[in-house]
Order: sequence, then C-alpha cells, then structure tokens
Amino acid sequence: MLLKFIEERFPIKVTIPLVIIITMAPQSLIPLKVSDTIICNITSFFSLFLLRLADDISDIKIDRILHPQRWLVNVEININKIRITFIISIILLIIINVFSLYNILVLLFLIVYYSIFFKIKSKIPAIVQPILINIIFLILPIYINLLSVHNITKPYILLGLFIWIAVIAHDFAHSIHGFNEQKDIIKTLSTQLGPHNVALIAFILYWLSFIVGILFWFQFEVSYLFVVLLIITFVYINFLCIKLLKKPDMSSAKQFYINGFLFFLIPLIGLIINNLYYLIK
Repeated sequence: MLLKFIEERFPIKVTIPLVIIITMAPQSLIPLKVSDTIICNITSFFSLFLLRLADDISDIKIDRILHPQRWLVNVEININKIRITFIISIILLIIINVFSLYNILVLLFLIVYYSIFFKIKSKIPAIVQPILINIIFLILPIYINLLSVHNITKPYILLGLFIWIAVIAHDFAHSIHGFNEQKDIIKTLSTQLGPHNVALIAFILYWLSFIVGILFWFQFEVSYLFVVLLIITFVYINFLCIKLLKKPDMSSAKQFYINGFLFFLIPLIGLIINNLYYLIK
C-alpha cells in the first residue's frame, strides 16, 4: 500500500533531491560530521513523508471529488497499518536523534504541533492552512542549526523563513482554479477568496520570500552564486505571476507546480556549490 502511495504522491526521484538540497543548504553554512549529515537527511525525508501521508489521509473526502484518480481514495485504508507506520517512523526518528536533546525537543514539538493541526484542520480557514501546514520548512534549518552548534542563530532563521514563505507562495499559486473549473460543493482558496486574489497573495509572498533571501545574503554574504541565482529565478517567477494575475486559472497555475519550487531550490543549490567551493579551497 505505502509503496503505491510513495510512487504516486511522494516519488523518490523527486523527494530525495528535494530533501538533499533543503538539508545540505543549511549544513553548508557550518559543515556537520558525516554521521550528522546522514541523520539530517533521514530525519527530513521521514518528516516530509509522514506529513504528506497525514495530509492526504485528512483530505480523502475532498480528493474523492477533486482528484478521484488518486490511488489513496480508491482503496480501503487500514487505519491500524497507518498508525503502525507512523509509530515506527517516529520511533526511528527519535532513536537516530537520541544523542541531541535539542533535536528531540524539536521532533516532539513537530509531533504535537501536527497532531493538533490535523485534528482541527477542517475548522482552520483555507487561507491560513498553507501557512500552518508548511511550518516544517521553517523548522528544518533550525533543527540543523541545533544539531551543528546547539543554538539557534540568525542565518538559519532567515534561511528557514526564505524557504517557508516560498513554499507557502507555491501552495497558493499552483492550487488556483477558475470559478468554472471546480465543483462548488468544495471550499478552496479560489472559491473563498477568488482566483485573482489568491494569485495576488502568491505574488506578494514570492516578493516577501525574495526580500528575506536578499536580507539573508546581505547580512552574511554567504554566497554570491546564491544571490545571482535568486535574482534570476525571481525574475522568472514574477513573469509567471504576472501571467497568473492576468489569467488566474488551472492552466496558468500548473506552471508553478515545478517552477514554484525551483524558485528557491536553484538558489539553494548555488549556496551549496559556493560554500563547498570555499571549503575545498
């Protein structure tokens, strides 16, 4: 069951590079031991996997209407097996992080936070959900910061904010649909706020993420390659946002499914390459 879910909703060929980039970028600021690097990647991978699984399970009733082709909505879910998967994964995460009290506390925070979130998700306004569910992208750089220096420092906070805001912008942008492209019985961002307003929010969020990214670079001058690539991806994402504002529908929104992530992933790759170059040098 889980293998089929992973193939469809958490494809390894996409998620492994994503995890490596998101974890290696903060690590490149203060290099970790090889063992800590492995721990970071495993923790990030399983955390994102569990989040994807929990989110899709929570949306099964909606997906039966909006995405009837998805495998998960067409099978009978064994709740006990799902619980066992979560329990085993969480135990594994705790075991590999057992030597760092700070990181155990971060994991416990995430467990409690997301347990509460999914319990009350149906009552949370649609506009707030992308902000709350993606908090993990803010936490992961802080988790790595704690693992490296047992402290939370400003570069990691800014880097986490840069990624987090960009992911939120991606969620707003790629989920847009026209009024005639969705069933009225389902409440979405577009039906509640209007597709143009959702596009405008995404546009503003990409600008905010860009500003945070520039602030991150300006204060710490960590990588010229990072800021050059950020400017390039920002120009391109602005081009897509303008098209989305002019025509806020599913065809325009699809352009963000991959490009919305590349906006921050490509600069992070630049950060990794630049910092590794100076380390080797």
